[in-house]
Amino acid sequence: MINAISIGNFKAFAEQQRVPICPLTLIYGANSSGKSSILHSLLFMQHALKTGNVDVHHTRAGEKSVDLGGFRQFIHRQDMMQRVKLSLDLNLELTHEEIFEYSTKEHKLQIKNLLVSLSFGVPVENGTLLQFEKPELRSYDISVDNEYLIQIKRYVDLELEQLNRKHPFFQKLIDFYDSSYAAYSGNIPSQDELDNDFVVIDKEDFLLPTGLFIHGKELPSFLEPIEDMFRLLFREINSEISEGLKNLQHLGPLRSYPARHSTFRRLYNPDLRTGSRDAWEVVHYDSNVREKINGWLSSGNRLQTPYELTVRSFVDVEQLDESLLDTSGGTIQENILYLRDDIEYFQELAMIDKRSNTLVSHRDIGVGISQVLPILAKAYASQRKIIAVEQPEIHLHPALQADLGDVFIESALGKGKNRFLIETHSENLLLRIMKRMRQAKNGELPSGIPAITPEDVCLLFVQPNGNSSVILNLELDEEGCLLDPWPGGFFEEGYRERFE
Repeated sequence: MINAISIGNFKAFAEQQRVPICPLTLIYGANSSGKSSILHSLLFMQHALKTGNVDVHHTRAGEKSVDLGGFRQFIHRQDMMQRVKLSLDLNLELTHEEIFEYSTKEHKLQIKNLLVSLSFGVPVENGTLLQFEKPELRSYDISVDNEYLIQIKRYVDLELEQLNRKHPFFQKLIDFYDSSYAAYSGNIPSQDELDNDFVVIDKEDFLLPTGLFIHGKELPSFLEPIEDMFRLLFREINSEISEGLKNLQHLGPLRSYPARHSTFRRLYNPDLRTGSRDAWEVVHYDSNVREKINGWLSSGNRLQTPYELTVRSFVDVEQLDESLLDTSGGTIQENILYLRDDIEYFQELAMIDKRSNTLVSHRDIGVGISQVLPILAKAYASQRKIIAVEQPEIHLHPALQADLGDVFIESALGKGKNRFLIETHSENLLLRIMKRMRQAKNGELPSGIPAITPEDVCLLFVQPNGNSSVILNLELDEEGCLLDPWPGGFFEEGYRERFE
């Protein structure tokens, strides 16, 4: 599991800044302080590791809502001599059974503090930028317990630069092997031998699918266990990162929504739901999600005009023959349903104004509701995803902003087990989460709201510091009280407007 990311030389950030990925990570800060840079770094990493393209404009998950402008634009201060540095903090458990087919004991090795560090940039030779070279992955390092284990650098291909064979984890890997490999344990090569006989890793065992591999010589047979250990380690790291980033979804600050009359495509793949446009398909096709959203839209006094989502079906009249127009054997609607396999029909998402029982389009309701619907769809439909949301509160009444806090809590700590990275200016959203923490501590939580503790929430504040930005981690206690002061008096505007 990805526990945290670190960002350096990317957009607003120069020195590497650590961002925990908790069930709820809330990111605050002034406009243009660098909040969205955090979310965009994840989108960049997902895109680069999936496609091999580092000179990114539109990312796969961000779609058209995120335009990074290419490598020259998002490298910090547009300094092409520097490298974008991104790290992933992982929990890893090695249990690869095919390697231990002759095992007589249970093989599990927990790695609680494993850091994979990547750097991207254009090659530099003798202090001079190679102008016509494209940006690419330049290094790939693995550290365990804050000490490097493997360092890999790109010259022509990626090559093993250093292996820290004195690292305690190296011995753990050896001990991890079946006793049948015990005879080899006394033949661990020296650093000089490893410099001459690099460990060979196949392309498919590495992170990128586009020609990324460690270059080196074939190993003599007595070193095969060492090669197997690295195959295992890289394979599991690859799987963990790929799975974590595959589950990344993004909702930008301006959520798109369909035209007034839109029919949805019949072919639907829920695994491709990544952005706000696809969220409307979720609402259309998933009746369970639609039911939950309808509950939110009509609950109590949340909205002065309660709405209900519904799906209408249409048939082209040219498909109807005279037999269907004869209703003696049943209504036209009944005949259409009976012949549904022979008739192509279209479906349209609509809303009912429950106050006047009027059928309306999503184009007829307030912008705030149209903007919050994709968020509700993602929160209710997703399972074990990382959901990056920019400004979920946009166009929403303060009371609805607070109610979104309950939606995020339920999705993160309930059955969905999602994790949210939320870039926001909303004080009301935070106040609701703090309130639920206090109620959880005092045993006063309303029915249906999962218990929430300080360990479930990461509260970050991004602020400029000279030519760069820094990320401050603010702590909450068990009753939801902030233990650190808001930097720069953030959220004190009301007091100043009234009394200064």
